[in-house]
Amino acid sequence: MCPNCHIQYDRYQPVIEKEFGVEYDMVHMNIAQFVALSMGADPYKVCGFQTHSVPLEGFLEKAGIIKT
Repeated sequence: MCPNCHIQYDRYQPVIEKEFGVEYDMVHMNIAQFVALSMGADPYKVCGFQTHSVPLEGFLEKAGIIKT
């Protein structure tokens, strides 16, 4: 599975938000990240969530994966 769509949407969401003055609360993950996460993988050590442009901590909190 090619991760280019996920990367494109993740990288350009902040640009689009700035251009249109709208904040989009969207989560962008590659299917492999989603599957690994659902199997209990660490979101940072295995899934690489720290490389995303759009923060995923809100999603991880709502899903009960991390606590802040």
